Parts: sequence; C-alpha cells; structure tokens
Amino acid sequence: MSDFDPQQSAFNDDFENQDAPTAPERYWTGRRILITLVILITLLAFLAYTFSGLFQPPIRLPELPPPPTIGA
Repeated sequence: MSDFDPQQSAFNDDFENQDAPTAPERYWTGRRILITLVILITLLAFLAYTFSGLFQPPIRLPELPPPPTIGA
C-alpha cells in the first residue's frame, strides 16, 4: 500500500482555493491611472524644456571690440 493521499497533493485538480477572488479585479485602478498621468506629464515637461531652444531664434550677441594695441 502507498502512503499517497490525493487530498494533500499539490496536483489535485479538485482542490478549490477559497482565498482566490471569484471576480477578476479591475486592471486600471485609480492609483495606476494617476501614476501613469504623472509620469506622462513629467516626460512631456522634460521634453518641452529640452527642445524649447529649437523653436527660438538664436541670440545675436554684439560684436566684440577690437583687441587693444600695445605701444601705440
């Protein structure tokens, strides 16, 4: 005789997990949506700051004065 007990087997298909939720939980919870929005806004702000110089005309600095002459 064997000591195998099918009720204690991990491979028993008849076993029902009483702790498992019966209805699937919603994937997009409010917290996930909020975190996603914060990350997207942060990324957009970073990209706007990084590439904002491409949309502005270059700064035209005044010409430098001539170098000083020595002994003149």
